[in-house]
Order: sequence, then C-alpha cells, then structure tokens
Amino acid sequence: MKKIILALAALAAIPVHAQESLVDRVFEVKDKSGTPLLRISNVKTKPIFEATLRNVSGAKLDMTRASTLYMIYTTRGESEKAWIILCQTGARCEIPENQVQGIEAATFLPVVLDSVDFGLSDSWQAEAEAKAKAKIRADEAAARAAADNIKVAAARHEAWEKEVGIEEKKQAAADAAAAKRKATADAAAAKRKATADAAAAKRKATADAAAAERKATTDAAKAAEWAKLKAACAAIYRATVDMKVSDLTVRETEQVQACQVLGLYSK
Repeated sequence: MKKIILALAALAAIPVHAQESLVDRVFEVKDKSGTPLLRISNVKTKPIFEATLRNVSGAKLDMTRASTLYMIYTTRGESEKAWIILCQTGARCEIPENQVQGIEAATFLPVVLDSVDFGLSDSWQAEAEAKAKAKIRADEAAARAAADNIKVAAARHEAWEKEVGIEEKKQAAADAAAAKRKATADAAAAKRKATADAAAAKRKATADAAAAERKATTDAAKAAEWAKLKAACAAIYRATVDMKVSDLTVRETEQVQACQVLGLYSK
C-alpha cells in the first residue's frame, strides 16, 4: 500500500488515553454539494498519526494544492485545524479512482481528542467546482459543435438529394424525349412499310390479274383448238368407221391414227 508522508501542524501535546475508538470510525470527506470524495478510516493517533485514505469520487482527483485536505480536532473544548500535506509543493498529486493508500505523520501525537473530522479547503473546492463547470461548458460546446456538424451534414445531404433529384428529372426528360423520337421514327417507318406493302400488293394483284387474263385467253384458245380437233376427228370417225383398213388412203390412215392418239376417234 502506497504511503504518503504527511505533515500535521499546530497540534498541542496533551495526555494520551482512549483513542482506540477512532479505529472503528469512517470519515467521509464531501464537496460543497454533499458528494463523497474521500473516505478516511483506521485512524490512529498513537504512537503516530496513521489512517487509510480511499478515493470514492468515481473519478481521478487532482490534489496538487499544498493546502487541500485538513483535519479539524477538538480537545478540551477548543478546536484546531491541521493541514495534511498530500504532496510536496509544486509536485503533481493525483489520486486514481477507488485507490486506497495509507497516510501517516512523522510526528508523535500523544493527544486525547474530544472529536475529529476532516474537510477540503474552500480554495480547492472552488477550483474543483470551476474545473467541473469548465468541463460542463466544454461538453456543452462540444455537443453544440456536434449538433452544428450534424446540421451541416444534413444540409449537404439535402442539397445533394436535390441535385440528384434535378439530375434524375433531367435524365427522365431526356429519356422521354428519346422515347418520343423513337416512337415517331417507328411510326414513320411503319407507315413507309405499309405504303410499300400496299404498292407491292397492288403490283402483285395487277400482275396476277394480267396472268389470269392471259391464262384465260390461252385456255380459251386451247379449248377452241380442242373443239376444232374434236369436231374434225368426229368427222373422220364418221367417214372411216365402216371402211376396211385396206380401203383407207394414206391420208385417211394418218388422220385416224392421229385422232386415236388424241383419244378423239369417236362419235
């Protein structure tokens, strides 16, 4: 256990008796708001002053001031204050959170005390309070700065969203214009195709009609020619049917054979 040599000043020497009861007492040293900062226990005054000190503030305590912690005691109805020097003058003195350490004095104190208590100097408390207020102000300033940063970030994000929205609208307009141009081009192409298909259909119909007319003319000519052949063969049939083959002339024989080949040698 770390020990810090302390100096106690202005203690009068008086008879020693019945100090053992201090060992069982626990002293809490509080700040002005009533918050416990230090806990002092196991107080002994013989053969020397000894005690145990614990930081119960929940944070590190800066006890650098020479006149910080004091003991106030009463003997024979008179009160005296003795400063407890935690550190050498000018030295840094910080007590970590919840740290326990022993304290003692190099001076023998053969005293009988009516009462004992401990406290912190007003100047240290004022300084600690000022530091606490300064920390609160710093935290509040940091919170305001963080809030301002959030607002700035939100404004930038909103501006970005607006810019993106504008770009999206521009793109949508461009897409719509492109779609309209494509639809117009497709309609024009479809119209041209329909016109070309109609012209092609008309040309095909004209050609088909002409072909049909030519076929009809050809078929009529063939039919007339066939009717003529049929009539001629019928006449040849009538003229030769009852004659002997030997009685037929060469011409008649050729005519009969021609009609037979055509299947027209009949009535």
